Amino acid sequence: CGAQELNYISDVDVTYVAEPANDDVSGASAVTIATKLAASVARMCSAHSGAGSIWQVDAALRPEGNAGPLVRTMDSMRTYYEKWAKNWEFQALL
Repeated sequence: CGAQELNYISDVDVTYVAEPANDDVSGASAVTIATKLAASVARMCSAHSGAGSIWQVDAALRPEGNAGPLVRTMDSMRTYYEKWAKNWEFQALL
């Protein structure tokens, strides 16, 4: 909304990025773990209860939308935005 704040009808648009915490973990492992965590958090936040839900979480604005991976590494994000992103995708980050 114009006031740059969440209101009761806003969803939360998210993009997930994961990196290994140390050299013992590969980028692929970090992304696998982060994907499970991101999906769980989104499901919990969006779940309906008698009191409603916390937020409707929407990851559809991520690179490649719902056809792309839920979580990417920083290098993967950088490559996507440098090579393939459309103007509106940069605007969506604001």
